[in-house]
Amino acid sequence: MGRKTAQRVLLELKERVEASEMLGSGANTDAPDIRSEAVAALVSLGYDGLAAGKAIAAIEKAESVEALITAALRRMAK
Repeated sequence: MGRKTAQRVLLELKERVEASEMLGSGANTDAPDIRSEAVAALVSLGYDGLAAGKAIAAIEKAESVEALITAALRRMAK
C-alpha cells in the first residue's frame, strides 16, 4: 500500500470513527489522533487498513498509543 492510499484509508476510517461517536456509541473515548496514529502504525506493520481500523475501533479504552496498538494486535491474533 502506497503513502497516498494509506492516507486515504486513514481519513476514511477517521470519518467512520467520528460518525460512530456522533451516533452516541460513547465507547471510543480516546482522542481521534491517538486512534489514527495507532491505525497508521498497524498499517506500517503490514496489516490491512480496514482490519486495523476495525481492531482499533473495537478497543474501548487505552492509556496510550502503545497500549492501543498492543490491545489491537491481541484482538487481531484471535
